[in-house]
Amino acid sequence: MKKLAIILGLLVIATTLGCITQNQTTTESTAKEEQKLVIYSYDSFEYLASEVIPKFEEKYGVKVELQLIGDAGEVLNRLILEKDNPRADLVIGIDNSLLAKAIEAGVLEPYKPENINLVPEDLIFDPTFHLTPYDYGYIAINYREDMVQNPPKGLEDLT
Repeated sequence: MKKLAIILGLLVIATTLGCITQNQTTTESTAKEEQKLVIYSYDSFEYLASEVIPKFEEKYGVKVELQLIGDAGEVLNRLILEKDNPRADLVIGIDNSLLAKAIEAGVLEPYKPENINLVPEDLIFDPTFHLTPYDYGYIAINYREDMVQNPPKGLEDLT
């Protein structure tokens, strides 16, 4: 699973690098500067980033500046606040529960990677490709038996 996460992490970063646009004219002096990729992500992405980013920087000759911003909701809020002056080139960690809000806010560009076929279809939650999946997980619900008399038996009980 760890190897799959690293591969998918590299896939996301590498495919999204092709989407980066620059809003300024490249001059001779800026061409000599080191290229930088600014990534916004949620705090727990750091575990994967420490393995993936050095390999990515070496392979593509790009310096990665990773900004860990809290949870996915906080990342989206930062994007919305910076909408008129965006600072991130790439965002990792906006999940499918925040997709509608992100699209409505106009802070994500659709991008369909050439190698999207490597991602299982049941993990592609966004047919518009504003989001590219790179991992998934399960949710556990804990409760106190002394306080909850009729606990849910399954997901259907919660919906």
